[in-house]
Amino acid sequence: MVVHIVFFKLKNYPEGMKELKENISALKDKVKEIRDFHVGEDFGREERSFDLALYSTFDTKEDLQSYAVNKDHLEVIKNYVHVYCDDIKVVDFEK
Repeated sequence: MVVHIVFFKLKNYPEGMKELKENISALKDKVKEIRDFHVGEDFGREERSFDLALYSTFDTKEDLQSYAVNKDHLEVIKNYVHVYCDDIKVVDFEK
């Protein structure tokens, strides 16, 4: 199994949070390679914190790669992530 974790820092928190979260969450039903998918807002609100996190799993590295180039995923990145976020961090690992 492959785990994909993404952290999002919004430019002007909380502006765009609802729209960003909804559109990222909608990918679960649009991308067949996704096995598990959770999106959550940070409640700590520390300076070192990011605002939103995505935790997702895939069966294989190839499935993660298919997700990475999926048209719906790319649309969310272009129309929401790039619009509302100024910093993004990603970690991918095998479990």
